Amino acid sequence: MIELVGTRVIRGPDWHWADQDGGPGSVGTVVEVGRADANTSPEGTVVVLWDNGYRSNYRTGFQNAYDLRVVDTGPAGVKHGDVLCNECKHTGSDKKPISGCRWECRICDDYDLCSLCYMSNMHDLGHIFYRHDSESSQVVEMPTRRNSHTVELKGIFAGAKVTRGASWTWGNQDGGEGKVGEVVEIQNWQKESYRSVANVKWTSGGTANLYRLGHKGQVDLKAHSPSSGGMVYIDHLPILGYSNGEVSKPQRNFNSPRHRPVLNIGDKVKVLVTAEELQKMQVGHGGWNSRMAEFIGKVGVVHRVTDRGDIRVQYNNSSNQRWTFHPGVLTKVHAFLVGDLVRVSDDLEAVKENQEGHGDWVDAMRGVLGKVGQVQEVYSDGDLRVAVKGQPVWTLNPLSVKAVPVTPERKGKPSEDIKNIADLTAMFGELEIASATGRKDMIKEFVTVHPNNVDMKSAGKTLLQIAAHEGKIEIAEILLDANASLDEVDDEGDTALHYAAFGQKAEMLKYLISRGASVDFPSRKQQTTALHVSVIKNNIECVSVLLKCQANVNAQDCFGDTPVHDAVGKGYDAILNLLLKSPNPDLMLRNKRGFNALQHAALKGNDYAVKKLIEVGPLMVNVKKDDGFTPLHLSALNGHFSVVVALLNEGNADVNVCNNRKQTPLHLAVNQGEGGVIEQLLVMGANPNMQDDNGDTALHIALSKACGKPDYQVNGANCGFLANFEGINHSKFGEAYGCAGLAIISYLIFMGNDLDIANNRKETAVNLVNQLAKHFPLILDLIKLHSSNTDRQSRSIESGTTEKSQEILTPPPSTSKPVPPMNLLECSVCSEQDQNVRFEPCGDVVVCEECAGRMKKCLFCHFPIQKLVTKSGVVVNRREIQSSTDKLRVLESKIAEIEEANCCSICMERPRNIVFLCGHSACDTCAQPLKVCHMCRKPITNKINIF
Repeated sequence: MIELVGTRVIRGPDWHWADQDGGPGSVGTVVEVGRADANTSPEGTVVVLWDNGYRSNYRTGFQNAYDLRVVDTGPAGVKHGDVLCNECKHTGSDKKPISGCRWECRICDDYDLCSLCYMSNMHDLGHIFYRHDSESSQVVEMPTRRNSHTVELKGIFAGAKVTRGASWTWGNQDGGEGKVGEVVEIQNWQKESYRSVANVKWTSGGTANLYRLGHKGQVDLKAHSPSSGGMVYIDHLPILGYSNGEVSKPQRNFNSPRHRPVLNIGDKVKVLVTAEELQKMQVGHGGWNSRMAEFIGKVGVVHRVTDRGDIRVQYNNSSNQRWTFHPGVLTKVHAFLVGDLVRVSDDLEAVKENQEGHGDWVDAMRGVLGKVGQVQEVYSDGDLRVAVKGQPVWTLNPLSVKAVPVTPERKGKPSEDIKNIADLTAMFGELEIASATGRKDMIKEFVTVHPNNVDMKSAGKTLLQIAAHEGKIEIAEILLDANASLDEVDDEGDTALHYAAFGQKAEMLKYLISRGASVDFPSRKQQTTALHVSVIKNNIECVSVLLKCQANVNAQDCFGDTPVHDAVGKGYDAILNLLLKSPNPDLMLRNKRGFNALQHAALKGNDYAVKKLIEVGPLMVNVKKDDGFTPLHLSALNGHFSVVVALLNEGNADVNVCNNRKQTPLHLAVNQGEGGVIEQLLVMGANPNMQDDNGDTALHIALSKACGKPDYQVNGANCGFLANFEGINHSKFGEAYGCAGLAIISYLIFMGNDLDIANNRKETAVNLVNQLAKHFPLILDLIKLHSSNTDRQSRSIESGTTEKSQEILTPPPSTSKPVPPMNLLECSVCSEQDQNVRFEPCGDVVVCEECAGRMKKCLFCHFPIQKLVTKSGVVVNRREIQSSTDKLRVLESKIAEIEEANCCSICMERPRNIVFLCGHSACDTCAQPLKVCHMCRKPITNKINIF
């Protein structure tokens, strides 16, 4: 399917990027399509902005991999002429064509559904549909929806809580950074795009507006608390970038994600292609060796799955030979025996394709689809002869059947029982409904007549699991009294207790545990416990029940995540509070990505969780991951301003801590252009002169960004110094105004970044800054503005530093002297006084007398200044100017010292009027919440008022 900007997507068949998307079913938007000439996103890839705010590029054919499935192309403007949905079509002037995918019934004439109706189970679930991805695309035949696997969509849908996102350009319509709103409805944007804008009502002011959600590839919102977008048949969704070919001529393509078997370590497999096909497929997948042909048709065992998805197979010969194969050439071998009961798949298209080379397909075989049969013979290549009551005996590919579990009492006489099993299977649909709706009479009759089949499954689920999901305690009691197994699992390895958690039935959880269910039983695939599930479902009542039943709050799933990790990642504050109050939560447990709970909270930008975790475990604040990243590194890197503030103010995080590459949080914030974080770190004492393993200071990084990338993006949220930059009269400096990176450079210089420090490449900041020579006046103006707009109690530039900075920023004199603008009346440095001093011998008049006293070279021509002359012709004594300026600074410094001695050292605003027994003091407002001294960290036992 063609990649279009604005397309809504979820993870696809080749996904192996953990939970970057927010988890299975989480939705994102294609915001950029890769190009052959692009460095960051090459051809065969797209850039996706997930609803949770994470942005990255993913494969849509690159390296023959497909990471994404398409949920909706409506936001990209795809529609189908005048074709209307037969279930939801409008009449009269409101008539609207189908947008996104069109689903055409193969059985009924002229019957079409839109995606919403198709996924909502409109029309007969047993009918086969054609999928039209666009008006001009080739149609793709779908399997029936009956028994197809469904996944719940999660993201920005009606009811979701949202904050401003990556494309936000609407000022403070939301009430300001971090304010939350609720999605009222997803709407079309006129006739340009469909389901591409969200109507959001903001809690701060109660106003509602439309915001882009895929329209023209822009996303104005980020999910704060995602909502459900309904269920979708995941295998029916198009694979982004993958062309399915014509439906009338199906081709068996081993590279197709559909034909890649799901193989796990320990599975038995066979190569069932010819040597010629195998040799072609092995290119780029382990290579070809002529000896591989000897193993075609032989059974091997999956030894390892490589990072690229290739399969390492071991054969039990004399040398225990191992080969690496393309996954598409392998067929999973099921250990079927003569007499086994099997169910034939009801997926017509899958069975047709599987039959190629395995007995082939004839239309008369339709009668066995979905039926239970008995294995009559097992051939050497793994194919099966299967007998189904009332049907001819057919040869079937083992991939087309699944084993039907039977009890030990029945194993000895399969031929007798096949009729009973088939009859039970036929009525199991009614039993499922009875179990889900609480029809006790029918369930009692079933367990009385068939006591040995109480754990029988349909579509992988037992009756007890269905009853648990629906909360039918009386049905569960009947089944358990008939010896139904509490430990029986479905195809995913989930027990009845898991089903009760998925169904959010707290009373059922309590009942099953009282009957002996293991509260910490992990599912086979995901290794999740019922507590994990209840946390993910955000059900406080279920979580409370499980914790009261001693559920293990430290249990880890297949990703190493504990329930605390899940609560932090999802932003479920109330549940996090419950988990932290439970006995002995181990907050230092790391998941498989190396994050403990606090690091995970910092990564996700969950400031509430960060504060709670600091309160419970303050010693975690400076704990490092294996790569040396602390929570402060993670929050600075990702621009989570509120988390940075919490870690510094409430956690007393080490602001100059280094990771394994010797990078401080300031290095990372400067690299990402996070203006607010940069300012906060520097105000809290970050040392701008610290060097990483390349020897770079923060200024080196800022300069390299500004020199190499004129479009260096700076996030100005919560950033005071960027306001200085915006206040500059930019008409004087032309294109320089477009590079906000200069604001960071000037602020770092103002905050004391040493320009003489050399990195490992022997480059000082001076070497790099000379590349920005045309922007010197702007940088100096910014430094002056920073100085004038900064409170006297904040850090200020020493007089020597300013002089040195201006001198160093001056490059060698140019041979071609530019003519200064004649209309420049105010001083180019301070913008406070008029230009009233002429430089000799160059003759330029650009600054006032006070600023001229500190200059050694002309700002415009960079020629050395020999003397200063006023407009009246009087030669200015440079020392007298500097002396008066120095005296003023000494007086200002003394006043600042007096103010500092009497001001609160926390807020730097109010006078100190509370003293602690350790000798340190603060104002009454700041002292009120303190439990330990902010200076020496000693416990505060008494607070004494002073006057």
